[in-house]
Order: sequence, then C-alpha cells, then structure tokens
Amino acid sequence: GPVVIKTEEPVKPKVNIDRFEVKVIPNPTEDQFTLVVESGNNEKIVVIVYDAMGRIVKQIEKSDGGGQIRFGGDIKRGTYMAVVRQGNNVKTFRLLKL
Repeated sequence: GPVVIKTEEPVKPKVNIDRFEVKVIPNPTEDQFTLVVESGNNEKIVVIVYDAMGRIVKQIEKSDGGGQIRFGGDIKRGTYMAVVRQGNNVKTFRLLKL
C-alpha cells in the first residue's frame, strides 16, 4: 500500500504563559492582609507564610485559582514572608503586621 508520512508539529513545552499576578493589600496592616490573585488558570493556589525565624505560621490552599485570600488577623506583630505558588509560578512578599 501507499506510504503515508505524517508530519506533526513538535509539542512545545508550556512556559508560564498563564497570567499570575498577586497584590497584597493593605501592607503593612494592623489587622488582615488580603492577597488579590489574578490568574490565567484555575489551578490550586498555595500560600505559605513564614515568620522571621523561617517557621511556617500559616498555610492556605485555595482550590479554584484566582480571587481574594484573607489572612493574618490571628498572627502577631512582626515581619513575615509569604510565598504564593500556583503550578510553576511563585511570588514572594514581605509582609508587615503592625
């Protein structure tokens, strides 16, 4: 029979095409921080908050991608690091609780 040669497009790896923007408001705060996440997909978002000693003080998971995540009403005054991750996208913030 005839030989059929198929040419296929090479599959390109997907490199952070999705939008991933995070704002923290207000920062500093006396009460709660609000993370405003704008994301191009609905993968789970994980937020880990570390204190100045590098201990985890809070871990938050949001299963449906973007939106607002509020936290911090229950943490003591001081400086914290928040790492916000969605898939391969990572953003890091310095937070100040007054």
